[in-house]
Amino acid sequence: MPTFFGRRYMRPPARVSAREKGIGGLVLLVAAAIVVACGVVTIRESTPLFEIAPGNEKVSPNRELLVAQRMMPALGTAGWSDARAIQVDPSDVPDAPPAARDVDRVFTGRYENLADVAQQVRVTIYDAGTPENALGLFTESRPAESESLAVGCGGWRTQTGGGFWAGRYCTRFDRSTVTETDPTIQTIADALAGVQLRYGPAPAEPSLTEAKEDSLLPAIDLAGWGEAMGLRVYTPEDLWEKIDGRADLYLAFHMVRMVFGTYSDSRDPGNYIDVYWYDMGTPDNAFGIYRAEMSSEPRSVDVGREGYATPGGVFFWKGGSYVRVEASDGSQELADVALAAARAVAQVVPDADRRLWADDLLPEENRVAGSFGYEATDAFSLGFLDDVFRAEYQAGDATYTTFVHRAKDEVAARATFDAYAAFFQEHGQLFKRQTREGFDLVVGEVGGVVDAVVVVKNYLGGVSGTGDAALAEEKVVAFAQTLVSEAN
Repeated sequence: MPTFFGRRYMRPPARVSAREKGIGGLVLLVAAAIVVACGVVTIRESTPLFEIAPGNEKVSPNRELLVAQRMMPALGTAGWSDARAIQVDPSDVPDAPPAARDVDRVFTGRYENLADVAQQVRVTIYDAGTPENALGLFTESRPAESESLAVGCGGWRTQTGGGFWAGRYCTRFDRSTVTETDPTIQTIADALAGVQLRYGPAPAEPSLTEAKEDSLLPAIDLAGWGEAMGLRVYTPEDLWEKIDGRADLYLAFHMVRMVFGTYSDSRDPGNYIDVYWYDMGTPDNAFGIYRAEMSSEPRSVDVGREGYATPGGVFFWKGGSYVRVEASDGSQELADVALAAARAVAQVVPDADRRLWADDLLPEENRVAGSFGYEATDAFSLGFLDDVFRAEYQAGDATYTTFVHRAKDEVAARATFDAYAAFFQEHGQLFKRQTREGFDLVVGEVGGVVDAVVVVKNYLGGVSGTGDAALAEEKVVAFAQTLVSEAN
C-alpha cells in the first residue's frame, strides 16, 4: 500500500531540479531560525511583548477614597478651595478618641481660604463600619462643652468646629480661625451632612424622668433672682389640678409628667417667673404640643431647638420636652428675666439631637413657611389616623395639605389605608382605588373636600384639603415617589 512519501504521483529525487532543492532548503532554514529566535526570547526575556512605559500606568481607583472625596463637597463660600480626601492611619489623627483606633478607615481633607492659607477647615471622616459603631464613636468624641446641632443623625457644635454621625460614618470638622470670612459652623455642617445618607439606630432619647432632681430647674444668674421654689411634679392623673381646662390637650400628645417651679425677685416678691417643664416622651410629641400652643404672632428667640417670645413669656421645645416660662406681668424687665430663665432651663434639658424625620421627607417646594406640624392623635379629626406630620402648601391659587404617617409595620399601614378607603365609601364618594408600581392609591371626597392617599410599605402619605381631585392625585403621586425611595 503506498504511503504519503511513496505515492505514484510523487517525483523521484533524481527528477527534482537543483533550483527547487535550493528554494526548499532556504525555506526550511528560515523556519528553523524563527523557531530558535522565539525560544531564545521566551527563555531570556521576562517582560511582556507589549509593556506600558513607567508613569503611564492606570491605577485602579480606591473605591472608599472616592466615596470619601464625594463626602467633602464644595462649601459654597466664595474664595475657599475644595478639599482633597486622603486616607490616613487612625493613630495619626490628633486628639482622636480611643474608639477611633478600631475603625475600618479614616479620611481627612482640608479647605483653605485662597487669599490666606492660614484660614483652614480640617475635616476628618471615620468609616466605623456600622451605624452602631458610628453612633458610639460620635457619643465618645462629643466635647462636654458642646451644644446640640440638628444635622445628620445627630450633631454638636463649639465655637471653632462641630461633628455629626450619619449611617456608618462619624464626621468632625475644625476651623483654624474664627473670622467673618470663615464659613459658619452651620454652612460647613450642612455641606458635609447634605451628601451623607441618614440611617441607623435612633439614639435613646433622654427622659426628664432620668434627670437629676437638683438639675431640673437651675438657678438664674441675675441680681435678685436665684433658685426656683415650690417645685412639684405632676402626672397625667393630676395635671388638671394645675392647668384645669388645658390638660386634655397635653394628654392628647402623651405627656409623661410636668415639673413646675417659681423664680421670685427677692427685692420685689410681686415679680415672679413660673416655669412649666413638660416631659412629652418623644421629640415628636414635644414639637407637636409646641406647635399646637404657638402664638399667632410669635417672635423667634434662640433657645432650645426652636423658641418664641410673647409679652408674657418664653416658650420652646428641645428633645422630648416642651417648656413654658411665664412672667407675672408683661414688662420688659420681666421679659428679660423670662428669657434668661428659659435659656438656663434649656441648658439642662436632655436632647439626643434626633431630627424630626418627616421634615426632610415632606416636599419643600411651595411649602408655606412655619406650617410644618404634628398631630399625635385623631389627625384631621379622623379616629383611625394618628402620629401624623403635615405641612401646608400653596401653588398659585391652590392650597392643600400634604401629610405623612410612619406605621410600625406594613400591616398597620395597610390597615390605615383600608380605613381611609372605607371612610370615603361610608361618608362620601370613592373616586379611584388603584395599584401602581411601588404603591397603592385611593382618591375620594367627603363634604366637598378631596383627599388622595398612597401606601408605600409602612408609610402612608396623602394630600388633603383641596376640591380638585386631579390636583390631589398629581401631588400625592409625586410624593409617593419620595416615599418609595425612602422605604427602599
